[in-house]
Amino acid sequence: MADKDSKPHLYIGNNGSRHPLKRKGSGSSSNSARHIINPRTHANRLSGQLADIASFAHDVSIDAHEDGIERIGIQITFESFEGIELVFNSLENSPKKIELLNIQLIDNTYYATVFVPEGKLTFFQERLEKYASTIDEESPSHRAVIESIAAVKRATIKTLWTDARELFPENEDEQVEWEVWLVKGDGVPEREFKKLADRMELSVSPHQINFRERIVIYVTASAAQLSSSVHLLNCVAELKKPKETAEFFDELTIEEQRGWVVELTNRLADSRREEDPLVTILDTGVNIGHPLIKPFSDQNSLFTVNHAFGAADNDGHGTNMSGLALYGDLQSALESQEQIEIGHSVESVKIINHGGDNRNKAYGAITIDATTTPETAKPNLNRIFTMAISATDSRDKGRPSAWSAAIDELCFNRIGEQDPKRLFIIASGNSRLKPADFHAYPDCLDSQPIHDPGQSWNALTVGAYSTKINLTDPNQGAPLARSGEISPYTSTSTAWEDKKPIKPDVVFEGGNVAVSRYGGFSHPSLSLITTDHDVQNRLFTTFWATSAATALAANFAAKVYSRYPDLRPETVRGLIVHSAQWNDALKAQIQGKLTPKQLAAKLMRRVGYGVPNLEVALDSASQRVSVIIEDEITPFKKGSSAPSLNELVTHDLPWPKEILQDLGALEVKLTVTLSYFIEPNPSNRAFSNKYSYQSHNLLFDLKRALEGPDDLVLRINNADDRREEFQPQNDTGNWLIGPQNRAHGSIAKDIWTGTAADLAERNQIAIIPTAGWWKTRAPLKMYEETTRYSLILTIETPESDIDIYSAVKAIVEAQVEARVEIEV
Repeated sequence: MADKDSKPHLYIGNNGSRHPLKRKGSGSSSNSARHIINPRTHANRLSGQLADIASFAHDVSIDAHEDGIERIGIQITFESFEGIELVFNSLENSPKKIELLNIQLIDNTYYATVFVPEGKLTFFQERLEKYASTIDEESPSHRAVIESIAAVKRATIKTLWTDARELFPENEDEQVEWEVWLVKGDGVPEREFKKLADRMELSVSPHQINFRERIVIYVTASAAQLSSSVHLLNCVAELKKPKETAEFFDELTIEEQRGWVVELTNRLADSRREEDPLVTILDTGVNIGHPLIKPFSDQNSLFTVNHAFGAADNDGHGTNMSGLALYGDLQSALESQEQIEIGHSVESVKIINHGGDNRNKAYGAITIDATTTPETAKPNLNRIFTMAISATDSRDKGRPSAWSAAIDELCFNRIGEQDPKRLFIIASGNSRLKPADFHAYPDCLDSQPIHDPGQSWNALTVGAYSTKINLTDPNQGAPLARSGEISPYTSTSTAWEDKKPIKPDVVFEGGNVAVSRYGGFSHPSLSLITTDHDVQNRLFTTFWATSAATALAANFAAKVYSRYPDLRPETVRGLIVHSAQWNDALKAQIQGKLTPKQLAAKLMRRVGYGVPNLEVALDSASQRVSVIIEDEITPFKKGSSAPSLNELVTHDLPWPKEILQDLGALEVKLTVTLSYFIEPNPSNRAFSNKYSYQSHNLLFDLKRALEGPDDLVLRINNADDRREEFQPQNDTGNWLIGPQNRAHGSIAKDIWTGTAADLAERNQIAIIPTAGWWKTRAPLKMYEETTRYSLILTIETPESDIDIYSAVKAIVEAQVEARVEIEV
């Protein structure tokens, strides 16, 4: 679209109508308990194992009372039969304070570790006795749970280890760092653990992360030391290995570079207003002495999480990020003769020093400190928190970690009702390919999983593609990726389970690799140009990979925020994803005969929703109109016996019915994006739906062409086969992605294509909640919480004389005016 046709998006606000959401049957149990050949022998064996545990528990209790221990009890582990899932919800009891600590699946066998308080082991013994006494009946008492258990034994330090098995310390006497997930409870476990750790002279980091049901701390100790105290381990729900982070790094002389900088600064236009955003870079610091950074930052914008580090950038990575966050790829700005308008500022929080000072540190806690520090100094500003630092490994495979959950918590921000949500932009992490791997490009990237904390649900996770293909010296090799293809530097979520969030969310320019008979290597001509931290010797340097892509995403988000400063962070994230698309080059890299939905599913796991388009994110046009809805929903309610689903929300869409009907069979496109933040509740218990990580999920469902005004709600409520994990039963033929593929994570996008006449009747959309821990964790009393969501819809029509934008705008203005009159 030409600039003269740029028009602001249409903001509707909260125009939703609330409707009761009926709870359908939950369906048959997914547990398929093993048929026990000799039930009585099985019962006797489990009874004997519990008796041995009871004897040990008695000794533990005596010792605990003598030692003044507050949290008295024992941890036990239930082991399933191979291929049989334990009945997890039956292994705990809230009134008796029996708590499920973690669930693991190892070699097709499930293990559930449970804390049993003093005197409460009888809960399991009595159930087993009841089962044994009714064995000869058709349905013995507690059959499902008892017949899923192959063995019950005392828990050990290894049953608390929920990280990759091969990462457990080989030498039990070696001093190593541990990520310790404490039970939160009433505060006793934390207090007890720290008291005992101090008594044992263990080193406990001052950094910790507080979640709804867990506290994460970092401890230096040997496995033997931790194992030596039952009382210490009684406070622990999980043990993991802390993450390690990776760090990174033309030909003009410094005099020549200074000349280019002077020329560029003469073309700079500072268009910042008070409400315009800050890009807050969590990295190695920023050198604000750089002449291209100095106009848009100052000494009061430099922070650090460790005063021993200082705030200066001695490494360079943070200053590299800042240049791209301000200007985008400097190559374009330097080559241009146009005025360069900057409408945002940068600030820096130094969270890492050069030389690996933060190895094995509490990066979740450090990220929390880094977020709140500038907010305390300069509150009530629109910030885009930007972080390209990630773990060196990708062992989480999409599972939440302490770091990713901390970011989700920061985005959701439940410190107080008036506290704002936050927008976080983070890197997916770089591929770890060797030169010899490049012969298998691009499929080799499918085995390069996204790095922690890139699996964060609420953050915008950024991967990389590349249009950099021009090598100045052909003798130095050839570009590996063709223009528009996936960058060889990026990571993907192809190897993750299907139910994990779609990551990355989008891709930005990350540079390319040059390949020759000697292998693959980075090359200045295939990289981006940005600001160098060593301003005495260099002003420009090259930058690449997902760090560069993340900085470009921050630049993009800042422009959206500058244009629409009153939007929610969820909406800004939504607009970025909403504007993205898969170019032909990315689609051509997916091999095989696939249906459009299969192709979309594979693309989403490689490059998310594609390459964002700034023009689409910022503006509507005569034949492309976007409407923005920001509303809220109360997903659950208390219920008579247990929390249940509460409501769905419908929105009447401002479609110009007569105009669309007049367009008849003309093909039009509708893009829908739903963006919201979840509240995390991390623990290694996700095999049980009761312990889902996310507080809730939201889905959307569009009215069908032949449905009347009330039929959408009736269809949703009358779906006889609907379960708690309800999926909308759309007529999916015209949807590019489809309801099954788009229902992963906290952002959902899809594109409908059909006739204009058909779209005229699709003038209502429903937002539907599905179960999360707000509903299933009733003791936490979160079942009546209200949560926000943002909905973005765009109609695109072919070039014609019809001004669809003006028609929709007139309807929106009439609706807003009517609402104002009602409110008055």
